[in-house]
Amino acid sequence: MGALIAARHLRPVIDRVFPLTQYQEVVDYMKSGRFFGKIVIQWR
Repeated sequence: MGALIAARHLRPVIDRVFPLTQYQEVVDYMKSGRFFGKIVIQWR
């Protein structure tokens, strides 16, 4: 799968990026179902 992604230059769709300090907002956003793509939690 990784080789196919690299060969086709595919990128994941990132809906939103949250800092780790907003963990509860991430959970609420996921439960809402209003996202399209990946939800990213930034570690640093």
